[in-house]
Amino acid sequence: MNLFEIPCLKLSCSNWKQKKKKLDKLTKNQKLSRQEHNIFSTTRNIDFEGREDYVNEFTNIFKEEFQKFGNEFNYRKLNIKDIWTVVYDQHDYQTPHHHGTMGWSGILYYEYTQEQPSTIFMQPWHDLKTGATKLRGLETKEGDMVFFPSFIVHFCPSNHLKKKRKIISWDLTGESI
Repeated sequence: MNLFEIPCLKLSCSNWKQKKKKLDKLTKNQKLSRQEHNIFSTTRNIDFEGREDYVNEFTNIFKEEFQKFGNEFNYRKLNIKDIWTVVYDQHDYQTPHHHGTMGWSGILYYEYTQEQPSTIFMQPWHDLKTGATKLRGLETKEGDMVFFPSFIVHFCPSNHLKKKRKIISWDLTGESI
């Protein structure tokens, strides 16, 4: 018996090649910023005209995947609070962080090879036998989506390849059925 468990959902996007073409068109003119404390480039915290349209188009492209998530966790309505792109050049990485105390976060592995590092998640309690921090990565491929509770600390190790690693991430809440 477990007192607690942490829900997570990993999906492979259906019709990924077609959806990626739509996503390429949607993200074509995104401006990336490399802020002083970031070791990566991102659209996060950059206001842009048409942000609401972007969210609507993104969720429309991945309607099937968002419906699967909603069905799995009994949500009748989903609300994306924020969405952004992150690009990791060679040697770029993401430090451990979380996205707040409530809601869900998601990652779409957009331009990605399995030789590149995937996101690593930190268990929010220490190992009972050793006291060590437990880490867990997921086997992911391009076109996979991962949904997880926003409070889970996670990070991305250094991209050791010359090929860029690109993800789209979001925070969302849901209204229960």
